Amino acid sequence: MDNSQTDDIGFLDMLNGGSGEVNWSGTQYSSPISEQEKMPTPDVSVVSASAFAKSKQKKAKAPSTKGKNWSSDEDKVLIAAWGNTSLDAVTGTDQNSSCYWNRILDYYNLHKDPSWPERNYNAVNCRFTVISAATSKFCGCLQQILNLNESGRTLNQKQTDAELMYMSLDPEKKPFKLMHCYVEFEKYPKWATRTVPQKKQKKTSDASPGSTSNDEDFVVCTDALENEKRPRGTKYAKEQRDKASDGSAVKLSLETVWAQKLEKDDIKEAAKSARYALAFELQKKQIELKEREDARQEREDARQEREDARKQFELEEKIMLTDTSGMNAAQQQFYKGKQDEIIARRHH
Repeated sequence: MDNSQTDDIGFLDMLNGGSGEVNWSGTQYSSPISEQEKMPTPDVSVVSASAFAKSKQKKAKAPSTKGKNWSSDEDKVLIAAWGNTSLDAVTGTDQNSSCYWNRILDYYNLHKDPSWPERNYNAVNCRFTVISAATSKFCGCLQQILNLNESGRTLNQKQTDAELMYMSLDPEKKPFKLMHCYVEFEKYPKWATRTVPQKKQKKTSDASPGSTSNDEDFVVCTDALENEKRPRGTKYAKEQRDKASDGSAVKLSLETVWAQKLEKDDIKEAAKSARYALAFELQKKQIELKEREDARQEREDARQEREDARKQFELEEKIMLTDTSGMNAAQQQFYKGKQDEIIARRHH
């Protein structure tokens, strides 16, 4: 039996019996267990305390500093901030990394929705790095699918093939979930896919069917790249900016004067409207007061009429009920005339 087999047997004996000690040569000690040197027994309380402390240290985790997940709208604003900053031909590359990302952060904070969570310098930097890398990888997969130039397949089908290729190349087999980022990135030349036209293959005597020469591939790629428009440089952008500023100086001055005049006119019109509104309110209040006073006077007149009618009725009732038997002839004639007037007025 060789040494490897002896080591395996000794290891298995140690696991099964628990009493055999195995040395590196694979042979067991010949001395009995009682004569072998005994190892000191560890203190159980010390071991338990140390194990408990280590478990407490493992469980005590630092608080997570990760913010909320980014939404698709946030990604779109972040990509727009990158495009506004990176494609600024006036500034160009004349800025360090800190200034560059701070400009992106300022643009993002200026155009984001107030209800969105706050993002700091590191969050913006890390998020753009993630979506940029994933989108670049997807664009590469899509470009490979487009280069196959398969007939009879739609763009959506090719895009689906690119997603499958992306997932197959990913170590964790994760799908591409940033299609909204690709739609935004596709607006910029860096992420734009190129449709390379296929030319007729030139066959050689020693070439296998379907093979093309390297010169042919180079010509096709060169023709496709020549159609792309080269962006303007920093010098050209600054010259155009200076020309625009010089040519529009007078126009800007006139627009400023005109804007100031319109502003003054608006202020005057607002003051005039305020005076008219105040006068209208005062007149409205005066009319309301007069109407209330007229109504009060009418009520008072009606009350006075009722009071006069009551007094007149009481006086007439007194005259009608007056006993004239003890009066002289003149008095009887006076009361008789009054009673006749009252009767005639009431009957009419």
